[in-house]
Amino acid sequence: MPGMVLSGAVTELISETARTAPIIISGCILDRNYYALYGAVGAVTELISETARTAPIIISGCILDRNYYVLYGAVGAVTELIIEDKRMRLIIIRHGDPDYERDSLTEKGWREAAFLADRISRLEVKDFYVSPLGRARDTASLTLEKMGRTATVCPWLREFAPQIMRPDVPDHTMISWDWLPQDWTRVDEFYRRDLWSTPPMMREATATDPLTGEMRVGIQEEYNWVVQNFDSVLAEHGYQRKGEIYRTKQSNQDTLVFFCHFGVECVLLSHLLGISPMVLWHGTVAAPTAVTTLYTEERRRGKAAFRMTAFGDISHLYEAGEEPAFAARFCEVYGNEDRHD
Repeated sequence: MPGMVLSGAVTELISETARTAPIIISGCILDRNYYALYGAVGAVTELISETARTAPIIISGCILDRNYYVLYGAVGAVTELIIEDKRMRLIIIRHGDPDYERDSLTEKGWREAAFLADRISRLEVKDFYVSPLGRARDTASLTLEKMGRTATVCPWLREFAPQIMRPDVPDHTMISWDWLPQDWTRVDEFYRRDLWSTPPMMREATATDPLTGEMRVGIQEEYNWVVQNFDSVLAEHGYQRKGEIYRTKQSNQDTLVFFCHFGVECVLLSHLLGISPMVLWHGTVAAPTAVTTLYTEERRRGKAAFRMTAFGDISHLYEAGEEPAFAARFCEVYGNEDRHD
């Protein structure tokens, strides 16, 4: 594995091992096995090492996120990060705090998008993909502008659209993936990746094709449309779906970034990880501008799978002192004033 290069005032580091490739800070080595700085001099003076994969490394108040190996809040003379990695990486990002009425972002959402842009712009990204909806495109716009890039607009990255008659709201249709816990947990099929779409209300779900205007019937139809288009993107980058894994036609280190929505993100993850989307829709929350990362794992030549190293990461907000938005969550206690539906 190659190292990572930082510019700055650190000029000396002594590593205790050569078993893995180093991170190099102006000639100073941060060993990936031990996550320890030795003999550091210059502006970087302290490293607090954490053993957990997802915990940050803190260098004099600067955060190096281990999932992305991105330096935030650099102090002193450390100002640049050049990233190299030998695994394909997928980054799925939920849009910023939404203004649903205008299909854009709130003032807070724009701030979140700016902090996100600071983070993503430090990455070497092969291609960007974005939902056609305004809130996702607005979120992506700050990153794209900062990097001088464009994104491919993908209709299938829109928010997951099927509408159903939810059991507790029989007088009108609603999105298919927001149920009350006491209702969806009664249906055993919802826990099964092969049966979740078979209950009657799911077979009767409807969604309009954004390209043809035709009505699709059955939630599985919409699900298949999304994941087949997603697999086509992966195939363009050398990973061909074969059964439950991917055949590597061309192993690479591409980083692909998808700006989209929570509902469709769970669809993509259910496809990659072999999980019923109902479990993900109701058991996880991705806050606005949350970043989810998956890497390829090719333990045998030509056969790859994706493993998720981080879900819903919002360290860029914490680093900037920005409180995460409440969007996508519901009241923690029934008697409080947060939303119930």
